[in-house]
Amino acid sequence: SDDHDATLASLGVRRARQVIDLWAERTEALSARDDVGFVLCFENRGPEVGATIAHPHGQIYAYDHIPERPLRLLQAGWTPDLASLDDAGRDGLAEMLIDIATRLDRLYDRPLPYMLWVNQRPADGNEWPQAWCNIEIVSPWRAAGVARFIAAAEVACGEYFNPVVPEALAERLRLLG
Repeated sequence: SDDHDATLASLGVRRARQVIDLWAERTEALSARDDVGFVLCFENRGPEVGATIAHPHGQIYAYDHIPERPLRLLQAGWTPDLASLDDAGRDGLAEMLIDIATRLDRLYDRPLPYMLWVNQRPADGNEWPQAWCNIEIVSPWRAAGVARFIAAAEVACGEYFNPVVPEALAERLRLLG
């Protein structure tokens, strides 16, 4: 967007759909390269999650391999990719992202810092025919303005504890509709 202060929530469905189309186009183009094994579309929003550019922005990384976490998800049975979504699927995804981003910003009555990423099929999709696409959004806040720090036990063992009960948060977000 030429509006550097625009957020995902403020884009509206039509412009969010343009972002999804761009993600899909870049996924297809990068996946066609022989030196790309996995494409990750993501957004880091807010200094609390390490964003070094003040205005909202997304990025796309192309890996020469399938990173460990996506590989574990694939082995468990997830993804196709954004490029596989038809018009109705992309419109639906745009509507859902705008709705969720708006609710997240209303959760604490101010913009919620977050990391957003798209889990999708690796570049060689033939190897993963049962894959399904999904989006994850994670905030470093455990409450309004209260950072959630990673503890030694989490880093040491690679097992992370979430002080937010997903079902309780989902209910709060539903009520903000």
